[in-house]
Amino acid sequence: MMTRFLLIAPALVCLAAPATAQQRSEQHLLRAGQNLLDAWNRTTQQKDAAAHAALYTEDAVQVTPQGLISGRAAIESRAAHDFKNFTLDPSKLEQTNMIGTEVMLRTGTWSGTYNGPHGPVHLKGYWSDADVREGNTWKIRQETYNVTPPPP
Repeated sequence: MMTRFLLIAPALVCLAAPATAQQRSEQHLLRAGQNLLDAWNRTTQQKDAAAHAALYTEDAVQVTPQGLISGRAAIESRAAHDFKNFTLDPSKLEQTNMIGTEVMLRTGTWSGTYNGPHGPVHLKGYWSDADVREGNTWKIRQETYNVTPPPP
């Protein structure tokens, strides 16, 4: 009986090790995704268009309900314009997935208040980002978001 245990125990350790490494990897991924979202939320709360745009790659693209916005400079210009009449609540991260070792996909929800000519309007929707690693830093390469229509 003891001999059988001595033969099986190393196999169990070998099987458990990859699961532990995978859990650490998933925790690291979730932390990296949340850290990028925390920086994104911070720059939108501070309405700092330059710091906000710095979270994106030079060739980043945003797919918005109003059309495509291409490049970090255009993203900064759009953010500066939007920050004048729109206040975002902190966005929430719902899911993070890795594609290879250098690309991360994140999805979540957003909401905020637009100060329009007829008073404030609460808006909300969903977002998704494809992020790439540049050195030790994650940057947003492609971002898509929608606006959920209000109920009838």
